[in-house]
Amino acid sequence: MSSQYNYDARLSGLNIDKDTFNQRAHEVIENEKQNTDESVFSSKENFVEHYEEKILGSNNEISLDDFTQNAIEKGYLEEDESEIFARLTDGEMGDRILNKDEVTALLGAVYDGAQEAQKGDNGIYEKVTVQAWGTGVDDCLSRIIDNYVDGIELYSEEYNEYLSELCRINGIEDPNVAWGEIKLPKMKRGENNEILKDQNGNIQFYSEDELLALKNESENT
Repeated sequence: MSSQYNYDARLSGLNIDKDTFNQRAHEVIENEKQNTDESVFSSKENFVEHYEEKILGSNNEISLDDFTQNAIEKGYLEEDESEIFARLTDGEMGDRILNKDEVTALLGAVYDGAQEAQKGDNGIYEKVTVQAWGTGVDDCLSRIIDNYVDGIELYSEEYNEYLSELCRINGIEDPNVAWGEIKLPKMKRGENNEILKDQNGNIQFYSEDELLALKNESENT
């Protein structure tokens, strides 16, 4: 059973969006690239071997609490995400110890996830990072919609439509639980920047194919 399969199952069990996990993995690796030899990231084998040795040293296991605290101090993990992370990483026994197999599986999933995120959506969506809850700035979807989307009144019918589409394209099951980088849906607008709606009064959103076609047309022009 591959590491990616393991983590797909765990993500689903904890209602964590796979795209969000992949994006966070991509951000972590991009940050690491600033201070690490590029050859480490040239293959999954190199990546796992390098960071497995860095994490475990000559040991066969590490305390999950030590591992998590280190990730928080380096900015890879928010304090309020630590318990979810613990349940995600700590295998089936929940012994708060990461053994070598668990570390290997996690590193493999991080590398695979970052590769998927790098393929991404071809830059067709504007993206915003959900900040830690309680900061008061971009720390929930309603504040992000209020700050970045013109013409949407909070908690209106249009807001509910927009929120539903935002959750759909980001794979978010619960709008109250979102973290990491998210994509913002793009609405179709008229000449006066008014939001266009269909014959049923629903907001018209661009599909990914339409956005990609517009992007390609713009680049060719």
